Amino acid sequence: MNKQENILNIINKASKKDYLYLVYFLLAFALFGSLGAFDILTNFIGETTNFSYFNLVIGIIFSLVALGSLVLIVIFFIKPSKLLEIDFKKQEIKVNRCFKKCEIINFKDLYFVNSNEASFLGFVMRYGVLKLYKRNGKKITINFLSNAKTLKNALEILLSLSDKNIYPNNNFMLFFIRLYQYFLAFFLKFLHFFKPKVLSSYEDVSNILVKKNISKVLLVESNTIYNKNLDDNLIKELENKSIYFSRFYGVHNNPHLEDVKSGKEKFLNDNCKAIIAIGGGSILDASKGIAAIAYSKKDITKFKGLFKIRHKVPLLIAIPTTCGTGSETTFVSVLTDESSKVKFEIISNKITPKYALLDEKLLESLPTYYVASTAMDAFSHALESYLNITRTRKTKKESLFAMKLIYENLIASKDDPDNLIYKRNLLNASFIAGKAFNRAFVGPVHALSHAIGGKYNLDHGYLNAILMPRFLRVYLFTLYKDMAKIARYLNISNTNDVHDDAKSLITYLEGIISTFEFQDYLTKLDKKDIPELASKAYKEAHLLYPSKKFVNVIMYEDIMLSLLKE
Repeated sequence: MNKQENILNIINKASKKDYLYLVYFLLAFALFGSLGAFDILTNFIGETTNFSYFNLVIGIIFSLVALGSLVLIVIFFIKPSKLLEIDFKKQEIKVNRCFKKCEIINFKDLYFVNSNEASFLGFVMRYGVLKLYKRNGKKITINFLSNAKTLKNALEILLSLSDKNIYPNNNFMLFFIRLYQYFLAFFLKFLHFFKPKVLSSYEDVSNILVKKNISKVLLVESNTIYNKNLDDNLIKELENKSIYFSRFYGVHNNPHLEDVKSGKEKFLNDNCKAIIAIGGGSILDASKGIAAIAYSKKDITKFKGLFKIRHKVPLLIAIPTTCGTGSETTFVSVLTDESSKVKFEIISNKITPKYALLDEKLLESLPTYYVASTAMDAFSHALESYLNITRTRKTKKESLFAMKLIYENLIASKDDPDNLIYKRNLLNASFIAGKAFNRAFVGPVHALSHAIGGKYNLDHGYLNAILMPRFLRVYLFTLYKDMAKIARYLNISNTNDVHDDAKSLITYLEGIISTFEFQDYLTKLDKKDIPELASKAYKEAHLLYPSKKFVNVIMYEDIMLSLLKE
């Protein structure tokens, strides 16, 4: 039996069970109606002196219920209907409804949704109703009576847009993954998260160094900062306080291990005692890596993972020049192993910057494209931390506020690029989102972004921007309430339908892609690489990123298939 025949066979079995249960239901109605009619009519006939029109009407109603039920039973047995019929040639699904006109749905009109979860089964068993959403926003409700397991298999073809129709989850393994994640969430409640102090000026930076008796610092800078002398204000303050500085620049966009090792050599050779990072996320992450191994003889890869740095690290001051990384407030450093093209994370309170300076003037010459891509990085930080099981009341507020700032200021910044108030607000949004995901972590969007970005050296914020709507479609069925809360908080939508509000969040993010002319597909993505990239993303996320919606390897593959140019 081929794949299509197997799917049709499953659906036929489900349909037969549906109508068999319906027949049982009608049979019970017929029996109840017959007994009721018999009781009332016999009493009525036996007591002609107590004639009552009410008893007569009730008897007739019960008789009609019994007769109607029997007629329907006969109809169902003579001409059994199918609940769902799939026509592979026409690429459409026919939904037959009891007492309603059937509806034809084209495969292309369905959202990409996954249904293979306990939450889906629980929903089916509680309500017996599944809602699908067409791309035009119209709701399609399919009612059924069969058991959830049979119908889950039947509906797989409806709920996936790729060639793979089954999303197998190893429930035994998933149980232990979730157990670990909930234990992690409990443990994090007792962990102290260091928060950097925000400085108000470059003079504050030099005063801190003087106070700590630090006379030599390493400036880790991007090429743009170095070539355009955008660090002049900082250098003037250092020179005024007679603080020696050594400049390290040339870090790759996705910082390599060699960048970190070269930075360490520069730090030690020039006898520096502190690090000032001035640049985007790559510069800040590289600086954290340099700080991690500055006083250690171990290789940087030994600190991969959670809380493995236990030695002293140099003072780190962060000055971001983009409005998205949030790295100035987090304990995470993302580095790339250029030999294997794999990104990995170092997570430790030790590498959280002690101080941060938010200077919106550094964003003045930042191209609109990079303002948008980095802001979308910050939005993804806030979004994913909000949708994780490790979130707290405080991080939920931080996430929502950060997304609100981005929603209110990103497009306004594009329309009026010289207005630094918008860029200041975007910087604040990035900082706040950083605090949120530092406590609640990120999710599958970042895992896949790291895998693709590491392989093809693509911009992280851009990847997050085009991946978010795709992942939210996967989340639509299970996390629609959270998505609707976000949409309503941002004033994107506020209808009486929670599903419509949830979808409006996807629409907003798709609008950002269009507004800033992000390419919504990846020309570099090779279909042959998809299984490998999906595996890498899964390995990074399945334990460390406790998303409320568990994403498995095949889901990652399907999302990447949607990134291929048609």
